[in-house]
Amino acid sequence: MVDANYSDSDTTKYMGRVVYDTDTYDQSLEDAKENGDVTIDSYEPEKEVMTPKEEDANAGVVRDKDGNVMSEATSV
Repeated sequence: MVDANYSDSDTTKYMGRVVYDTDTYDQSLEDAKENGDVTIDSYEPEKEVMTPKEEDANAGVVRDKDGNVMSEATSV
């Protein structure tokens, strides 16, 4: 049984990027998982997953043509 209470958990820490061998084999991530070829490269820097535009969309932020954040009152 697994306890889904995360109140005792610590902050999330970046450990590395998940990598798998595509040089030797032409394999997908699913194939690599099945073959046990997935590792964590701790020397690989963390990469942003979302673009700034996607981050704005997630946060519900609207920007004007100059890139300034518009308040809810002025975006109507």
